[in-house]
Amino acid sequence: MARRLSKVGTNSGNDGCPTLYELPGTDNYVVQGDTVTDPQELTQLHNLKEQEGAVVVPRELLANFGPREPVQKIALFGPPATGKTTLASWLSTELGYPHADLDDILFTPAGPLPLEEFRRQAGEITCRDEWIVEGNFSKLADVVWHRADVLVWLDFPLVLIVYRIVRRSLYQLAGRDDSAQARRLTWSTAFFGRRSLLRTAIRKYRKNRPRYVQQVAEAAELGVEVVRLRSPQVVQRWTRELRKGPAESRSQGAARHTTGP
Repeated sequence: MARRLSKVGTNSGNDGCPTLYELPGTDNYVVQGDTVTDPQELTQLHNLKEQEGAVVVPRELLANFGPREPVQKIALFGPPATGKTTLASWLSTELGYPHADLDDILFTPAGPLPLEEFRRQAGEITCRDEWIVEGNFSKLADVVWHRADVLVWLDFPLVLIVYRIVRRSLYQLAGRDDSAQARRLTWSTAFFGRRSLLRTAIRKYRKNRPRYVQQVAEAAELGVEVVRLRSPQVVQRWTRELRKGPAESRSQGAARHTTGP
């Protein structure tokens, strides 16, 4: 009796090839691609049996749809007003993993922690089996980003970040937000001071983004999967597809690691 195949995914709309299938109830996969027929190439294959064949498929097919270990450690970062906390909280609820914000660790009632203590406390969290950590502290890359299964970069355009900061600040200054941060906000700290939220966000975006590109590349070289989300629409598609499973989420809109800005 013929086994029933379940289609996992394809990288091409050209007659559905190349494509990856799985055999339900087993750990086996079937790969559809261009058959290797060159005799010189076939002789290079180790222990190729008479009943066996070989196919050629793009590396992207296996990267996007191949089996992987479950994602249990997620690091997330991005500029202000990109929705880091919202996304991290959603992931925590959806996946059932504890969520930590590096800001909450660094800033204590007695003042900011010394760097070594900050690194130690962050490292205690990322030594666990499951976690979601958000924060932009590149000095902790080796104890947070490099220990992650997935590194999520909310890489929104500067113009969108500026718009969101202005909109949020005006909302808070109008008294529509009763949070502690909103109560401390003034027109000077929001817009006009030398270290205002808006000026600081623009300055850090221009200064930090080239460094993030380099550090993200370093994390990718260590085997960390990098998901670069460049707009709120891409974030929505990624979270929607994440509910369907890891294979689908890797194929929908979320850019894999790229070294360019």
